[in-house]
Amino acid sequence: MKKSFAAKVVSLMLVLVCVLGLMACGDKKKSDAAGSYGIQKVETGGMSMDLEQLASQMGSDGDEVSSMITLNLNEDGTFKLDVSAMGVSEAQEGTWEEKDGKITLKAEGETIEGTYADGLVTLSEEGMSLVFKKK
Repeated sequence: MKKSFAAKVVSLMLVLVCVLGLMACGDKKKSDAAGSYGIQKVETGGMSMDLEQLASQMGSDGDEVSSMITLNLNEDGTFKLDVSAMGVSEAQEGTWEEKDGKITLKAEGETIEGTYADGLVTLSEEGMSLVFKKK
């Protein structure tokens, strides 16, 4: 009878170890913020320009301007910010994370803070805000 009880305890312990192991291996909750974004609005020096105003200033349409400044937040925690306008092309790559609606981008020793809500990412630094809309 003792062997039977001991065997049950060992079996139960093995089952618990397996269950805990499977739970630890499960995917972490992925952020809804992951995805591709196009510029929607620029705010600086008390001025605000939405996509249509930016397009008008650049002599383009909204879709074209939206594709000139893009932000890609990859599910693996990396990001790429691309700016391709007026013959200039610049890209910034790094890592990102989102927690409770706060977005943090890190690249080349610099950190940019922002927010995520309703499919919009807002990045703010040195008096300028860029608002990106999820595509």
